[in-house]
Amino acid sequence: MVVKLDIKQRAQLLTWEVYENHQ
Repeated sequence: MVVKLDIKQRAQLLTWEVYENHQ
């Protein structure tokens, strides 16, 4: 479960980075 949460958080962070980079 911890790993799954970590992956989800990592994906969200990656998406946020791409979003900020796109701006």
